[in-house]
Amino acid sequence: MQEDAHRSHAALERGQRLLKAEKIIRLVETQRPWEGARVLDIGTGAGVIAHTISQKVGPEGSVSSLDVGDERVEKDHYSFQQVTDPRLPFEDKSFDIVLSNHVIEHVGDLPEQRLHVAEIHRVLRDDGLLYLATATRWLVMEPHYRLPFLSWFPRPVAGLYLRATRNGDEYDCYLPSHRRLRRTLAEAGFRWEEPVFEAMRLMAEIEQPTGVTKAILTAPEPALKAMRPVIPTIICLARKA
Repeated sequence: MQEDAHRSHAALERGQRLLKAEKIIRLVETQRPWEGARVLDIGTGAGVIAHTISQKVGPEGSVSSLDVGDERVEKDHYSFQQVTDPRLPFEDKSFDIVLSNHVIEHVGDLPEQRLHVAEIHRVLRDDGLLYLATATRWLVMEPHYRLPFLSWFPRPVAGLYLRATRNGDEYDCYLPSHRRLRRTLAEAGFRWEEPVFEAMRLMAEIEQPTGVTKAILTAPEPALKAMRPVIPTIICLARKA
């Protein structure tokens, strides 16, 4: 994970983090139970997700969490390490569940992303589960800087764009495409599924949106499949192949 001394991309609002935690919990438990699990949360951010999951694993489980900085608003019932090395400070096959929630786009370019996924594979038990989510590169509105088409451009052009709009000096996010992320997971030895539509249904249930957002999240499955190229988030549930 790269630490940016000038700009943090961590989402720290407690209410939104609780909703995100609920979505992750419910998606993961379709594949394996939380009770008694040993969990690694990469990219602690506010700490709300790690804290919420600690209540799901029970006294026989545990939650470890790490990040390049400490911006936590919730610090109880899980362990935390601040790290600078992209290699995970844990033994092989240490965890039943690993969460990488909107982290891979911040660890660096393709070699660093390959290392990130390979390290997750190393510390995950043979029957373990990876939850990985990220924004996709081909978004019209880049989600970190809220600038149209920013992630489409080569790095030097993206930097010029940021400076011209007074949003920063260099573009520090590396959003993967679907194809590149699938290849990275496969190269590391993962098989996966993408429960994107299930996640959208869950968000409709959890957040109870209205208007256009509700219409999109609750659209019939054929309509959702037609919208797949413009859905902003990639979600993968992955196991060792």
